[in-house]
Amino acid sequence: MKKGNENHRSWDNTILGTIAIEGGKLIVDVNSEKRSEAIRTEIAKRLGDDAVLQDSVSESVKEKFAQMKDGVESPEQQQQREEQAAFSALPEVQALMKDMAKKRWDEWLNEPVPVLMGKTPRQAAKSVAGRERLEALLIDFERSAAETDKAAFAPDVTELRRELGMLPGVENQKAARKRKSSVNEVLELDGTPLYQLKITLKGSDPPIWRRVLVRSDMPLRRLHGVIQRVMGWTDSHLHRFIVGDTYYGTPDPEMMGFGRQTLSEKRYTVAEVAPAVKRSFVYEYDFGDGWEHKIVVEKILPPDPEFQHPICLAGANACPPEDCGGIGGYNELIEILADPQNPEHESMKEWLGHDVDPARFNIEIANGALNRLKA
Repeated sequence: MKKGNENHRSWDNTILGTIAIEGGKLIVDVNSEKRSEAIRTEIAKRLGDDAVLQDSVSESVKEKFAQMKDGVESPEQQQQREEQAAFSALPEVQALMKDMAKKRWDEWLNEPVPVLMGKTPRQAAKSVAGRERLEALLIDFERSAAETDKAAFAPDVTELRRELGMLPGVENQKAARKRKSSVNEVLELDGTPLYQLKITLKGSDPPIWRRVLVRSDMPLRRLHGVIQRVMGWTDSHLHRFIVGDTYYGTPDPEMMGFGRQTLSEKRYTVAEVAPAVKRSFVYEYDFGDGWEHKIVVEKILPPDPEFQHPICLAGANACPPEDCGGIGGYNELIEILADPQNPEHESMKEWLGHDVDPARFNIEIANGALNRLKA
């Protein structure tokens, strides 16, 4: 072990690897070539000719992930998993993990969070809009805790709510009344509510989705820019919004009188096409591949004078590559890339030019792209 951790100040050590002694054998397991060389040098320095290197095995991360995906587990991996499970189940280990988790979440209360517009949770809890964003985060924490096998590091959401003054009760009701009066003051400055939208790529399984916060008076043209950035598209194709039987996009004068009329997306706002909670509409991108996104109004929130640009609150799974043939083509592409024996595997990898991780979504990258857009 070594003292400290670059990412978590409360952690007092970082595990570099494990050492097992079986009779006359010493077995070392580390997760990098650099650490492997370091431990070899240390052993040679301490034991000299009394230790002889018999074997060294290197496993690539890609191979291990492929084995996990295929459900293949070697006897060594099974033994290691069982030993790890037994170790983690020890009462003293459970207590240590819970203590580390508590310290981590205590720190989180005072750390700036991108989805809270760079405010700390304690700061965000002082405004109505901030508490709405916090509520969305806390709900996601609760859902994630129910789906993960690392429950020891999941936050105690009830305790976080208590620390933030977000538990139901008399004191919180008093605080809510104070916040409500402050909202009335905000309405005099800027009466534009905020819309919480959920954008889901239709047909995706598991769902590819994003949750964003925008102004209700945002023109559809600018909402197009939000969707492109938060989903991960490159804005290389045509698009349109579909609300019932009405199309919104860029009208083509040459098509006037032919087929359905397209209204200008610059002249209509989000609130005009979806004036109430639970209302939905469709955003279609790339008429060839036909990427359709369902957009649902989840909440209509009070105005916030500090709201400067759209925010991504949450999301899951990666945006498909452009020009891969729609959702059906994307599913087929994932299957090909997951099977090295597929005759199209190498050609698809070469066509892409990069690795594809279907489960990858980085909320910091999404918000970094949105930071360049005005509210």
